[in-house]
Amino acid sequence: MITKYETTFKIGRNSEEVFAALHQYKINRRPADLFGSVLPSWLVKMDFQVLTNNTLGLGAIYDWKFRVLGVPVLKFKEEVIEWQEGKSVAYQAISGWRMFFRTELEPVSEGTLIKTEVDFSPLRFAFADRLFGPIVKWGLNKVYKRMKKSLEERSMISASLGALVP
Repeated sequence: MITKYETTFKIGRNSEEVFAALHQYKINRRPADLFGSVLPSWLVKMDFQVLTNNTLGLGAIYDWKFRVLGVPVLKFKEEVIEWQEGKSVAYQAISGWRMFFRTELEPVSEGTLIKTEVDFSPLRFAFADRLFGPIVKWGLNKVYKRMKKSLEERSMISASLGALVP
């Protein structure tokens, strides 16, 4: 059984800034920069590697490993199967579990609407997969709220520095 989850979140920044923020942790190779506020680091450790020459873009492959209290619980590789700079990105698991993850950005008058669709089956048990839905929803919303706060803080710092320059 595949569990499907969709969410929409609005951020008051332009789509290019939002798209860049969504991928900055991959450039820096530090997934905790984006996901760190979802679960405490003493509970969940994430190992992340880029396996291709291109860090971002079509064909990039990432290797993920998650440990809970030091015990490996989930590992998978994903490939970028869709990439439209500033507009959309989609990932497909190529090992470890069944997963499709797509994010589309839509400019709106107040900023950017982030639409995310996730189809997954991490454990291949219907009950466990249904259980993950609320966790995914909670986690995505927390990630997007953290990203929104980070973009707003960056904007305030830029505005403050701009005011200091004569």
